[in-house]
Amino acid sequence: MAKLQKVITGHDGWIHDLSVDVSNTWFATASADCTVKVWSIVGKLKLTLTGHRMPVRSVKVSEQLPYLFSGGEDRAVYCWDLETNKICRHFHGHASGVYCVDTHPTIPYLLFSGSRDQTVRMWDVRTRQPIHVLQEHTAAVNCVSASDCEPQLISGGADGLVVLWDIVAGKPLHTLTHHQRSVRSLVLNPDEYTFASGSADGINQYKLPNGELLGSLGYVPSTGIVGDSVTSMTCFNNRLFAGYDSGKLAEFDYNSGTEISELKYTYLQNNFEQSVLCSEVDFSQTRLITGHMDKAIRIWNCDPEESDH
Repeated sequence: MAKLQKVITGHDGWIHDLSVDVSNTWFATASADCTVKVWSIVGKLKLTLTGHRMPVRSVKVSEQLPYLFSGGEDRAVYCWDLETNKICRHFHGHASGVYCVDTHPTIPYLLFSGSRDQTVRMWDVRTRQPIHVLQEHTAAVNCVSASDCEPQLISGGADGLVVLWDIVAGKPLHTLTHHQRSVRSLVLNPDEYTFASGSADGINQYKLPNGELLGSLGYVPSTGIVGDSVTSMTCFNNRLFAGYDSGKLAEFDYNSGTEISELKYTYLQNNFEQSVLCSEVDFSQTRLITGHMDKAIRIWNCDPEESDH
């Protein structure tokens, strides 16, 4: 069971997204206060990056380049040079807010962004130009997840669709329609050739590369009943941590679908805005970091050996 280690404050808005650097010494957060902040892995503020004119919805630290990417409601996708801490590239083209960004894990120059304009754009970081504009969703694209295995890109949208993409052809390979509500989160299982999608109608698991439905985790509502939306997911060692609109944070056994525990914490300032908006495990797989609507970042000890003592 994960245990709360630290509560970090400093942002003046919701924590929409976070990303841990591969060095495992720091992480970045994107906030509704229009900033990206960089923190040491134990939660000490190192840097505040300003440049977005509206809430920053997404952030991704490149695993191969000294860059950090961010996307905001101002339609901007920025590349930040981590040696100068300044914007070094702009990616223009989205017609509405950018809700998610991700980098390709093995092709350093590939960047993906999903937008309220219903498209996913695949960018060449070197030229700043779009390689493809991926069109299949009929509502905002809430989440994208890139992989070094086929399919190399998965997206989830407010239309309830989960789309598996052919990034060479720039066309959908498979469009999955198992969700009836907005898909708010996606997570690849690094230990299996599977992935999961989260919505208000539950968490679905799929087999790759074709997206066959394997089953559902946890709460599965009756027809017509809308549950608590799954707003963030993190998976490692076949443990899946899911954050919800209600503020609930739960750990599941990925294989059995059983809820193992609920992570308890106190909201700051009796804030009614309680959602868990983002989560990520660090590269040691001993810390879970979560970002919340109450403007706080929480660091959890998720090392099973330490947690048992």
